[in-house]
Amino acid sequence: MNVPRRSGFVLIELLAVILLGVIVISIAGKLLVDSLYLLRIAGDHADRVAVMDTLEQHLREDTLSADSYDWDGAALRLSERINGEDTLVSYFVEADHVLRTSSRSAALTWSAARLQIAARVEHGPRLDSLLLEFVERPPKRATGSPNREFTVSILLPASARAEEPPGEAP
Repeated sequence: MNVPRRSGFVLIELLAVILLGVIVISIAGKLLVDSLYLLRIAGDHADRVAVMDTLEQHLREDTLSADSYDWDGAALRLSERINGEDTLVSYFVEADHVLRTSSRSAALTWSAARLQIAARVEHGPRLDSLLLEFVERPPKRATGSPNREFTVSILLPASARAEEPPGEAP
Protein backbone atom coordinates (compact mmCIF):
# COMPACT_ATOMS: atom_id res chain seq x y z
CA MET A 1 0.00 0.00 0.00
CA ASN A 2 1.31 3.32 -1.02
CA VAL A 3 0.89 6.07 1.55
CA PRO A 4 1.23 9.54 0.06
CA ARG A 5 4.02 11.56 1.60
CA ARG A 6 3.16 14.88 3.19
CA SER A 7 6.71 16.16 3.64
CA GLY A 8 6.32 18.67 0.82
CA PHE A 9 3.08 20.03 2.27
CA VAL A 10 4.55 20.21 5.79
CA LEU A 11 7.57 22.09 4.50
CA ILE A 12 5.37 24.64 2.69
CA GLU A 13 3.15 25.06 5.78
CA LEU A 14 6.24 25.48 7.98
CA LEU A 15 7.65 28.16 5.65
CA ALA A 16 4.28 29.98 5.66
CA VAL A 17 4.21 29.96 9.48
CA ILE A 18 7.82 31.24 9.61
CA LEU A 19 6.99 34.00 7.09
CA LEU A 20 3.93 35.01 9.09
CA GLY A 21 6.02 35.10 12.28
CA VAL A 22 8.66 37.29 10.64
CA ILE A 23 5.96 39.69 9.41
CA VAL A 24 4.39 39.92 12.88
CA ILE A 25 7.78 40.48 14.56
CA SER A 26 8.70 43.15 11.96
CA ILE A 27 5.44 45.02 12.53
CA ALA A 28 5.86 44.80 16.32
CA GLY A 29 9.44 46.12 16.01
CA LYS A 30 8.30 49.02 13.83
CA LEU A 31 5.57 49.90 16.33
CA LEU A 32 8.10 49.77 19.18
CA VAL A 33 10.52 52.07 17.34
CA ASP A 34 7.73 54.51 16.48
CA SER A 35 6.43 54.58 20.05
CA LEU A 36 9.94 55.23 21.40
CA TYR A 37 10.34 58.05 18.87
CA LEU A 38 7.01 59.58 19.96
CA LEU A 39 8.07 59.34 23.60
CA ARG A 40 11.31 61.14 22.80
CA ILE A 41 9.46 63.85 20.84
CA ALA A 42 6.99 64.28 23.71
CA GLY A 43 9.88 64.56 26.17
CA ASP A 44 11.57 67.19 23.99
CA HIS A 45 8.31 69.16 23.81
CA ALA A 46 7.94 68.95 27.60
CA ASP A 47 11.50 70.31 27.95
CA ARG A 48 10.69 73.25 25.66
CA VAL A 49 7.48 74.01 27.58
CA ALA A 50 9.44 73.91 30.86
CA VAL A 51 11.97 76.38 29.40
CA MET A 52 9.17 78.73 28.33
CA ASP A 53 7.43 78.42 31.69
CA THR A 54 10.49 79.07 33.86
CA LEU A 55 11.58 82.00 31.69
CA GLU A 56 8.10 83.53 31.96
CA GLN A 57 8.04 82.94 35.71
CA HIS A 58 11.43 84.65 36.27
CA LEU A 59 10.47 87.57 34.04
CA ARG A 60 7.16 88.08 35.85
CA GLU A 61 8.85 88.00 39.26
CA ASP A 62 11.53 90.46 38.16
CA THR A 63 9.11 92.88 36.49
CA LEU A 64 6.80 92.87 39.52
CA SER A 65 9.64 93.91 41.82
CA ALA A 66 11.26 96.35 39.36
CA ASP A 67 10.92 100.11 39.62
CA SER A 68 11.85 100.93 36.02
CA TYR A 69 13.01 99.30 32.82
CA ASP A 70 15.07 100.01 29.73
CA TRP A 71 14.62 98.21 26.39
CA ASP A 72 17.12 98.56 23.56
CA GLY A 73 15.74 95.98 21.13
CA ALA A 74 17.85 93.04 22.31
CA ALA A 75 18.16 93.55 26.06
CA LEU A 76 15.71 94.30 28.83
CA ARG A 77 17.20 95.97 31.89
CA LEU A 78 15.10 96.11 35.04
CA SER A 79 16.25 98.19 38.00
CA GLU A 80 14.94 98.04 41.51
CA ARG A 81 15.90 99.49 44.85
CA ILE A 82 16.10 97.04 47.77
CA ASN A 83 17.11 98.32 51.21
CA GLY A 84 18.66 101.44 49.70
CA GLU A 85 20.76 99.39 47.26
CA ASP A 86 20.22 99.54 43.49
CA THR A 87 19.90 96.19 41.78
CA LEU A 88 20.05 95.68 38.03
CA VAL A 89 18.61 92.59 36.31
CA SER A 90 19.28 92.20 32.58
CA TYR A 91 17.73 89.84 30.06
CA PHE A 92 19.61 89.42 26.77
CA VAL A 93 17.37 87.87 24.11
CA GLU A 94 18.91 86.09 21.14
CA ALA A 95 17.30 83.78 18.59
CA ASP A 96 18.07 80.53 20.37
CA HIS A 97 18.54 81.49 24.03
CA VAL A 98 17.90 84.08 26.74
CA LEU A 99 20.56 85.08 29.25
CA ARG A 100 19.65 86.63 32.62
CA THR A 101 22.27 88.45 34.64
CA SER A 102 21.78 90.07 38.00
CA SER A 103 23.91 91.98 40.45
CA ARG A 104 22.55 89.87 43.32
CA SER A 105 22.38 86.32 41.90
CA ALA A 106 24.07 83.98 39.46
CA ALA A 107 23.49 84.18 35.70
CA LEU A 108 20.80 81.96 34.18
CA THR A 109 20.39 80.78 30.59
CA TRP A 110 17.28 79.38 28.92
CA SER A 111 17.52 77.44 25.67
CA ALA A 112 16.08 74.32 24.08
CA ALA A 113 16.55 72.43 20.85
CA ARG A 114 14.30 73.59 17.99
CA LEU A 115 13.02 76.59 19.97
CA GLN A 116 13.39 80.16 18.72
CA ILE A 117 12.79 83.09 21.04
CA ALA A 118 12.01 86.68 20.11
CA ALA A 119 11.01 89.64 22.27
CA ARG A 120 9.60 93.08 21.65
CA VAL A 121 8.04 95.85 23.70
CA GLU A 122 4.63 97.25 22.85
CA HIS A 123 3.76 100.65 24.20
CA GLY A 124 0.24 101.01 25.52
CA PRO A 125 -1.71 104.07 26.64
CA ARG A 126 -0.90 103.48 30.33
CA LEU A 127 1.50 100.54 30.59
CA ASP A 128 4.04 98.91 28.32
CA SER A 129 4.18 95.18 27.82
CA LEU A 130 6.95 92.81 26.84
CA LEU A 131 5.87 90.23 24.28
CA LEU A 132 7.85 87.01 24.23
CA GLU A 133 7.31 84.98 21.09
CA PHE A 134 8.34 81.34 21.08
CA VAL A 135 8.45 79.31 17.85
CA GLU A 136 8.82 75.58 18.22
CA ARG A 137 10.04 73.93 15.02
CA PRO A 138 8.91 70.35 14.28
CA PRO A 139 11.45 67.51 14.16
CA LYS A 140 13.03 66.59 10.83
CA ARG A 141 10.91 63.44 10.46
CA ALA A 142 7.71 65.47 10.73
CA THR A 143 7.95 67.18 7.36
CA GLY A 144 4.28 68.17 7.13
CA SER A 145 3.98 69.57 10.65
CA PRO A 146 3.70 73.35 11.03
CA ASN A 147 5.65 75.41 13.54
CA ARG A 148 4.00 75.88 16.93
CA GLU A 149 3.89 79.50 18.04
CA PHE A 150 3.37 80.72 21.60
CA THR A 151 3.15 84.34 22.76
CA VAL A 152 3.47 85.56 26.35
CA SER A 153 2.67 89.12 27.41
CA ILE A 154 4.28 90.57 30.55
CA LEU A 155 3.48 94.03 31.90
CA LEU A 156 6.46 96.28 32.50
CA PRO A 157 6.88 98.81 35.33
CA ALA A 158 4.95 102.04 34.84
CA SER A 159 7.63 104.34 36.24
CA ALA A 160 9.68 104.19 33.04
CA ARG A 161 7.20 106.67 31.55
CA ALA A 162 8.38 109.30 34.03
CA GLU A 163 11.50 109.79 31.89
CA GLU A 164 9.42 110.96 28.89
CA PRO A 165 9.04 114.68 28.26
CA PRO A 166 5.82 116.13 29.72
CA GLY A 167 4.31 116.90 26.29
CA GLU A 168 4.51 113.24 25.14
CA ALA A 169 2.93 111.57 28.17
CA PRO A 170 -0.40 109.83 27.42
